[in-house]
Amino acid sequence: METIEFIHTGWLYKQSRHVKRWRRRYTVLTETHIMTFNSAAMTDTPTELLLIKNCKNVKSAEKVTNAPYSFSVEHERSLFFFYCESSDEKQKWMELINKGIKTPIIRNVRKYTEDTSDE
Repeated sequence: METIEFIHTGWLYKQSRHVKRWRRRYTVLTETHIMTFNSAAMTDTPTELLLIKNCKNVKSAEKVTNAPYSFSVEHERSLFFFYCESSDEKQKWMELINKGIKTPIIRNVRKYTEDTSDE
């Protein structure tokens, strides 16, 4: 079984896509995903699962959401809104997500060299 390394975890509020209500979610950032859960136990299915490689940018969003310490993540054709309990926590999440967007993870890359000698 593959071990997944968490880059950052914590409680954030995420705006629901349809009803636009803020819901408290335990949020996990890995090298490849942003996942949200109903509880910190993470025993349930994620309520949201975003592939970092499909994220385009992360921006401050207070003017859009009217929520303090909020930010948006643009993912394919959707915008996801989150807010934190503090400015420092917001900056940390934004920095780490942005780093993941700008630094694609390349796994299992093998270099092959062609041997042209006739030994």
